[in-house]
Amino acid sequence: MTARGLDEFLQQSPLFAGEVIVLEKTENSELAQVLLPCNTGFFERVFSVTGPYWSTYAELGFGEIPFGAKYLAAVDERMYFCKNVEKRFLFSLGLAKKFSYKNSVLKETVDFSLDNFFLLLSFPFNFAKQAASVALASIRINEELEKFEKFFWKAREFWETQKKHGIENHETLAKQALLGAVAAMRFSFYASIAYSLKTKLRNSNAWKECDLEIMSKIPVENEEYFLEKMQNDFGFYSKNPYDVSIPRFSENPRIALDLKGTKFPKNPAARWRENSKFACARYLAVLRNCFIDFGKKTGLGEKVFFLTPSELVFMQNDLEKIALQREKESNANTNHDLPKAIVFDGKWDIDAPVLENGKKEILGLPAGGQRVAVGEAVFVEKEKDYSKDLAGKIVFSKTLSPNLCVLFDKIAGIVSEGGGRTAHAAIVALEQGLPCIVQAKNIGLLKEGDSVRVDGVTGKIEKIR
Repeated sequence: MTARGLDEFLQQSPLFAGEVIVLEKTENSELAQVLLPCNTGFFERVFSVTGPYWSTYAELGFGEIPFGAKYLAAVDERMYFCKNVEKRFLFSLGLAKKFSYKNSVLKETVDFSLDNFFLLLSFPFNFAKQAASVALASIRINEELEKFEKFFWKAREFWETQKKHGIENHETLAKQALLGAVAAMRFSFYASIAYSLKTKLRNSNAWKECDLEIMSKIPVENEEYFLEKMQNDFGFYSKNPYDVSIPRFSENPRIALDLKGTKFPKNPAARWRENSKFACARYLAVLRNCFIDFGKKTGLGEKVFFLTPSELVFMQNDLEKIALQREKESNANTNHDLPKAIVFDGKWDIDAPVLENGKKEILGLPAGGQRVAVGEAVFVEKEKDYSKDLAGKIVFSKTLSPNLCVLFDKIAGIVSEGGGRTAHAAIVALEQGLPCIVQAKNIGLLKEGDSVRVDGVTGKIEKIR
């Protein structure tokens, strides 16, 4: 099996020549299930070497800009991230490790090199430097929180102005919307780090007033009132606001019914991040409207989403031909699953390599309630699976969608191949005391109906029988 985008990634990432290269789905991979051309401009800017992801870590002293490296890999229109880049450019204490790959077993081993010798000698200095970065991060994070208050109102004004006046110049508006959406992600990353560090945030409407909480509290008993409020107050939002190709509530308010029962976080940093997401959603909704307007003017219709944002700005010939070809490629790319990790060791191996130490342990990162749960395994991949008998069971899912929160009151625990400790669903699980394991490896060893034990402290999942 081959996958489109892998050889292109190698050509753009010469920094790790001769090494085992690991591409892996992370929490950020779930921001868009399919990386259509309409979304590429946004995500490539966010995760580029000059984008907000890396600049945030560099500004806080937790990493450095990975010049000469490529972090995001688009593989058959799915987002993968290069773990080699993380290992080299995100700071961590301890000796540097390298990947080794043999007999479909991926390991991390300590490289007994001169570099590691110097790391060992400089450990006290590095420890003190890291501690200083954590202490200074609190000041910087609260400075960014203050900036976000103004930015949030600016995002609201931008959406309301476009809603009132429509698309007057889609080229200019598309540029502004894209830049605003990327800027919003900077605050989202700051909020995520604040959550991880348990930073004390000052009192601020940037988190005290949470858009998700307001949306969650719209009464659902009167469906007509609910739909009207969602369309008027949250018309910019969607089930996945980061995906420009997905309709917004202003276009079809009935899709908001799928978000009934959505839970909101209580943690200040998590609430700040939700507001950052809603700010980003406002900009991306305007960008979507620019695509729709361009599609009407050119006769492309829905095929316009197979163009990139820059192609809306810089008109070129044969756009219909380009869109049709990309649509054909997209249909071919997305009709199959891809594994959590892809490894390059002289050639690409995309046959789901066994991760960790080769023992085929089912293991992940604990992110929710720190307790043990025992129950029957049930796999939930699509929203139609929500109708399964889930009471008291352990839910397994490839992604940690925020929509899964509607199940939390009935299930005993949740395990996901994706997600992260700062994912919305993980935060809600922690606040509810529900065991939640993210970045789980080898869950394919289980089948529906197996009795399993999930340890919310160690992240270990065991098959009982």
